[in-house]
Order: sequence, then structure tokens, then C-alpha cells
Amino acid sequence: MPEFLICDGSQMPKYVRIDNKGKKAVWVDMGEATGFPTAEKARGIFETACQAMIESATASGARALKSGVVAKNEGHGRMGYLLKGKTSRHNKYATKPSDFFLPMWLSQKRGRLHDFPLGSRSMPDDLLGVFELFYARSDKGWLSRPQRKAAEGVLTWIDTFGLAVPFTSREAAEAALSTHHGHSGYVVKTSCAFTAVETIGRPSGDDTVGRIASACEARDIRAAMDESALARLKALAEREAATAAGSLAAPKKTSRL
Repeated sequence: MPEFLICDGSQMPKYVRIDNKGKKAVWVDMGEATGFPTAEKARGIFETACQAMIESATASGARALKSGVVAKNEGHGRMGYLLKGKTSRHNKYATKPSDFFLPMWLSQKRGRLHDFPLGSRSMPDDLLGVFELFYARSDKGWLSRPQRKAAEGVLTWIDTFGLAVPFTSREAAEAALSTHHGHSGYVVKTSCAFTAVETIGRPSGDDTVGRIASACEARDIRAAMDESALARLKALAEREAATAAGSLAAPKKTSRL
């Protein structure tokens, strides 16, 4: 099964990694992100980490306010608190003391953590059997990756399925559809299986491809065995049917008194 991730929802997305024993959330590339077995666990652990960060920032803000590092802003047209810098030009302003000690993304999304969409990441074992892929479709086409260097990492709508971007979970495809087209459109599900691996040139060894090739070979052997077994069962059934038919057709012997 693919792992669930928490995504920042940007055009070139980052994903959450949970640090500090579950008390801190940071944004990283997909390969470094924390994966979760279910969407519910992803949401729950992410929200717990964010709540721990908010509580820590609240305590830090209270200490800073008490020590005078943070003070109420008495000026007009400014937010409620200021963090004193070396000069007035270096002062920072916020609506709450805790905002000075929170990353901006969490300060802005406090109370709206469900705005962060779910992402997903396939695991190596997911590729050895039948696996599912999902595509986003709207009236503008398939959600795809444009073939322009200037648009690297950007997704857009293209009416060519060959460029469509696959997602490894319905939730991830739905989140991408929502991000790029609002709440209307389609999520198209496919069931896939690798059937063969062809070597081009002399590539270096790859463990994942090797395992896929072995799985394809095992699947072919199993299919051949199944076909052979079915043929034998069919022949046995036909032989039994012929024997039964012969028994019914044979004349019955009658005894004379």
C-alpha cells in the first residue's frame, strides 16, 4: 500500500517530516518526508505536531512578553505586538506574541490545518503485484506536466493522456484536482501490473527493477502452471464424461429364469 503524506499544496510541492519525537513539523522533499499508513494517521500526527509547536510558541511568547523583549504596540496602524530589534527599523510586528516563535505557514494556517492536502508515495513492494494509479481530469483536459523547461515542476491541463501525471492514491488526485480546478472534475482510477522488463544497453544493476523482473517471471510461471492445471482438469473431466457416457450406452445383461 502507498504511504500517505501531508503536502503544502504548492505548484512545486513540499511534504511534511515529523521531527523532535512528534513535536515538530517541517517541509522537505518527498524522499525525506514522513510516511503514514492511513490518511487518518497522517492528519492526526501532523495536527499533534502542530499543536505542540503552537503550545511551545505560546509559552515562548509569554516569557518574551514578561521579559520585555516583546511589548504591546501602542502605535497606530500596526499589529498588536512588536518584537524589539536593534533599531526601530528591525522591529517585527504580529497579532499575538506566539506568532514571533511560529513559522509563518503555521501562524497563517492555525486552526485550518485541514487546508493542507494529502499526498502519497508508493512503496517498492507496491510495484510487484497489481497496483492502482489515479488521474485528475477536468473539462480542460488531463492534469499533466508540460514539456517546457520554463515550466519545470508545474502542473497544468493538457488534452493528451500521455503527459498525464499519475497519483498513487485517490486522495492525492482529488487534492490536486481541487488545487488546480476547484471542486469539480473527475478522478479516473486504473489497475496496473508490470508484465515484463526489457534491458536497453548495459545499465547498472537496479534492485527495484530486478525485483519487478522476478515478479513478472514468477507471474508468467504461475500463469503457465495454472493453464497446464486447467488443461489437465479439463482432460480428466472429458475422460470421466466419456466413461460415464459409455456406461450408459452399454446394453444391460438380463438373466433368464
